[in-house]
Amino acid sequence: MPTAADLAAAVGQRLEQTPYRIVDPRPDGFTMQLDLADARWWGVLSRSGLRETYDFVVRVEPDGPGYSILERRTQVEWVVGAHGPQPRLGGVLSASRFDGTSWTYSAKIRVGLDDEGRLRAVVAYAFSPVHGRRIIREAASSLGLRLRMTGRSKVALGAAILGGVVAVLGVVVAIVASGAA
Repeated sequence: MPTAADLAAAVGQRLEQTPYRIVDPRPDGFTMQLDLADARWWGVLSRSGLRETYDFVVRVEPDGPGYSILERRTQVEWVVGAHGPQPRLGGVLSASRFDGTSWTYSAKIRVGLDDEGRLRAVVAYAFSPVHGRRIIREAASSLGLRLRMTGRSKVALGAAILGGVVAVLGVVVAIVASGAA
């Protein structure tokens, strides 16, 4: 049965040409995050206008072939330093927090003159947490692991279903009440 270390190694092999890295290895899992400390990615990420990043907290079940992914969103602020733009995490105070799974997508295309004076897209960048999740899911699948919902995700799904049922019942009651009048 694959362990958390096996999954971390399989994910690590897929990170070579990506801005991600593995941090916080633990016996039950690890965290994968954008490597904002790697200056190779500063230009691309700062020019793209990246304002939030996701940490993927991965946990492997000790007694079965399952794993879970929890996403943590962090805001990013770019400041100009001696060597160009540098990231600073948590630069914006916020009363909200996000843990779970999200399906967001952001893209930016800026047209301008390149170094040779030609008009073209000087910044073309797309970011979605789906990319990071895909890296983990492909590595886990290659090891025979199956994705499981986290406890928080199960509670959120239950609340969404309950909310939908209440909404449908409200519509039915309204229709019946208007028909009886």
